Amino acid sequence: MLVIFDCDGVLVDSEPIANTCFARALQREGLNWSVEETMRRLMGRSMKSCVEIVEGELGRALPVDFVDRLQADTLQAFHDAPLRAVPGVIAAIDAIEAAGALTCVASSGGFDKMRVTLGITGLWQVTKRGRSHMSVEDRINLDIVYAQNNNTWSDLRIMRQTLGAFIQHENV
Repeated sequence: MLVIFDCDGVLVDSEPIANTCFARALQREGLNWSVEETMRRLMGRSMKSCVEIVEGELGRALPVDFVDRLQADTLQAFHDAPLRAVPGVIAAIDAIEAAGALTCVASSGGFDKMRVTLGITGLWQVTKRGRSHMSVEDRINLDIVYAQNNNTWSDLRIMRQTLGAFIQHENV
């Protein structure tokens, strides 16, 4: 059985920090959304989708370097805050792996971002344990395949299969 954890909001408590940075960046562009409004409208979406929504609201394109600046500001904020693991997540990972499941991490963010967020929180070492029998390349490829094929229906199918397998102690 394989349990796939989303990184942001599931393993690391990054959403409040990231959306604060996003709201500030939007305000610099003339879109005065609060952090709450930014979360309501953009949280859980791909960056590409977020940019399209914001550009539609603004009626113009964002600067070419908007995403790069936002990501740099957000990573710095993760270091400064500092970013924390979601309470109880390490115990949950331990319990899932003790039950014989393999684990991996998925994110619509890039591998470099996950390395930072998981590294700051100490989860980089924890999440690698469940895949210790795999090469680094295989672990990265597993995460990339998931990220490239990610959609709501496949996530729901994976969650249903994972829950069922966990309850029944079967391999998916």
